[in-house]
Amino acid sequence: MLIIALGIRHIQTVLPRIVYALLSGLNSAIVGWIAMAAMQLARRAISNQMTRLLICIIGCVAMFYQCNSPFNL
Repeated sequence: MLIIALGIRHIQTVLPRIVYALLSGLNSAIVGWIAMAAMQLARRAISNQMTRLLICIIGCVAMFYQCNSPFNL
């Protein structure tokens, strides 16, 4: 950890474009893995179609409520 901290101390304030591209790609890959794991878990946990439909509707309503919330920052 000390070596990482010393290395980070010497990084410039503006990173090169290739570093931003690498970090963006890494972030996208991790989000994709999490989404894939969520889909696999949902397929195993939710077995009938009615429950899937209800969960989908509740999720959509929750997203719309969150978008229209007056406290949304």
